[in-house]
Amino acid sequence: MGKIIVFTGPVGAGKSFCSRLAASRINDQGLDAYYVRFRLITLKSFFEKKRKIRKVNVKYDKPDNEHPEPMKRDRFANFKLRSHWQFPVFAIVYLLRSYLFFLLIKLRYANDIVLTDRFIHDHLTHYPLHESKYYWMYRLIFKFAPKTDLVLILNSSTEVLMAARPRHSQKYLDIVSRNYHALADIFPGTILVENDSVFAKADAALGAVDKLLSNSGMVEAAAIEAPVYFANYLKSKTEI
Repeated sequence: MGKIIVFTGPVGAGKSFCSRLAASRINDQGLDAYYVRFRLITLKSFFEKKRKIRKVNVKYDKPDNEHPEPMKRDRFANFKLRSHWQFPVFAIVYLLRSYLFFLLIKLRYANDIVLTDRFIHDHLTHYPLHESKYYWMYRLIFKFAPKTDLVLILNSSTEVLMAARPRHSQKYLDIVSRNYHALADIFPGTILVENDSVFAKADAALGAVDKLLSNSGMVEAAAIEAPVYFANYLKSKTEI
């Protein structure tokens, strides 16, 4: 039976880099890893070609903060958080999307490893998550959502996110960074990886993915510890 692994976090936190690195690790274990974007599923989605994840090339591929955008902080300059009580209305749409998404996975990727991002958790970061008295509402709604096998929240400081996304408003990046941190408190089953080094986050992600696959019996337990995954990849491969 396949697995669904979610990489989530603010823009510029290294989700794409770490997920592709994890896909390379999964491929090395003799398994297939596919990327499926979390979106509104249509009939066309069930006939689209499966998208294998391209391996990371350490000579050329760099994390997001190595490819900064042009300097102009105008995106989300007027961003405002939504009201807590708006979420139950939007939740109906989110839950419908998640069930259609899982139906697609069950029918087309039943024996594969699926990596996805921007899952339903991400929508919560546009709400005032610093008010913990409302957490019960989010937890209650998410009890009705289908469950993924692993959720990794990759987060960085506002300064690092600003370096990776110069066009984004500092206020917006600060809010979403704090809200992604709060997601780990709302949903204890998620794994928060908070570090300004994308390579440290990659190590933690690889360790979590290996643990999931070994615990499920899909691969043998890894012989090396998580903190040296990335270093060993760099020593042993040109392409990872």
